[in-house]
Amino acid sequence: MMDIERIRSKKHAGFVMLWAVCAVAMVLILGGGAFFALAQAAREEARAEIVTDEVLMAQEILETKKYNLRTGAHAEYPNGTVTRNGRTYEAVVTETGRSVNGTNLLEISVTISESGGETFTVSTLVPGGQS
Repeated sequence: MMDIERIRSKKHAGFVMLWAVCAVAMVLILGGGAFFALAQAAREEARAEIVTDEVLMAQEILETKKYNLRTGAHAEYPNGTVTRNGRTYEAVVTETGRSVNGTNLLEISVTISESGGETFTVSTLVPGGQS
């Protein structure tokens, strides 16, 4: 009787070892997938922060330019090299006079470029341009 129990325990020992190896392999595979998912999420979050900075800076510039045109004020706005949230951006503002259906308009274009390559451009038309 003892010999039969010893044989069974040897069989189960190998079976348990197989399950343990499979479990470790599954944990490593799932852990690797979770790590890469978290790394991708961190990259996307950083990219979203850059895009948000660019959009908000472009909006600030456009609103300030429109305010200056309407009121005759000379409020400062970001232009040239600007540092926001630890990143360096290049802000370029261009103004072009246009005539649309006989109305003189001023097109204000703002291009914001991040040192890593992200670029955002926006433009608007306001009354009062010289064509």
